[in-house]
Amino acid sequence: MRFQKRIVVIALLFASWVHAQFDTDAIHLNVSHIPNSDLKNADARADLTEVDFQSFTPTIRIGKNTKLNSIINYRLYDYNFDSPVPESDNYPDNMHHFKYTLLVRQKINEHWNAYIAPRLNIRTDFKSNFTYRDLFPALTAMFVKDVVRNPHYKYGIGINFNNNNGKFRVLPTAYFQYQKDNMKISAFIPSKASITFANEKYAYGFGYHSESNITHLNLSDDPAVNPNNITYLRNMNVFVYPSYSRNLGSDIWVTLKAGITILRLYEQYNSSFDDITDYYNDSFKPNAYFSIGFSYKVDDSKK
Repeated sequence: MRFQKRIVVIALLFASWVHAQFDTDAIHLNVSHIPNSDLKNADARADLTEVDFQSFTPTIRIGKNTKLNSIINYRLYDYNFDSPVPESDNYPDNMHHFKYTLLVRQKINEHWNAYIAPRLNIRTDFKSNFTYRDLFPALTAMFVKDVVRNPHYKYGIGINFNNNNGKFRVLPTAYFQYQKDNMKISAFIPSKASITFANEKYAYGFGYHSESNITHLNLSDDPAVNPNNITYLRNMNVFVYPSYSRNLGSDIWVTLKAGITILRLYEQYNSSFDDITDYYNDSFKPNAYFSIGFSYKVDDSKK
């Protein structure tokens, strides 16, 4: 199935699921595109189209203080990689990422809540049978406090455990939110931050978000075809953008973003997650990007 057909199929899935300003996306479908960009240190270039679909399932309550949600995500990375290096001809056109997250929200007292989110990622090019190399587990745990003297504020601290660079690591995370009337400032450091102004019909603002992942590539084991034993591809993209959203009715919103990529790492590792050479561990030059997204929102107080 070609890339355009995939978009149609995912859009139909989105439509079959069918409040205002700062509510949660129960379902979203986003399509982003980065035009052709050159690598800084190698004779190669690529464009990238991402299709991202996510569903936030209804809440399951356990007693008075515990809430459970499942978050199901699928992301397609469609690369058009162009290089005179013969080894690059072996790269897959598409990479598929599936993510299942179990979100556990535990109320500790009137002002403190704990959030625990174990995740299982499957990242592969589907060129061979599924193996353990396609699995990438992760975990985020955070404590969030409602500020007693100013209910417009929330903040939290926590840890993130992942192997997005091929080696397991623990990183600190921080959360901050200020919301009042038609303005909201939120940040989940280091992944994203935004400021948004909204009413029941539209919203606009400015933000950034980053994505880092590693994908198992089912490339040839033949040293003549794959002399560097490339087994994994690691990406890291950082997007900065203004955004505009419009309510289309029935709690369905459309969101447009257009900005720049200030960082785009593109690195290959061997089967032991070791760097190969400087040629294969590079980054793309900054470039413009744009996206369009559709979402179905639910009232935050009801989830």
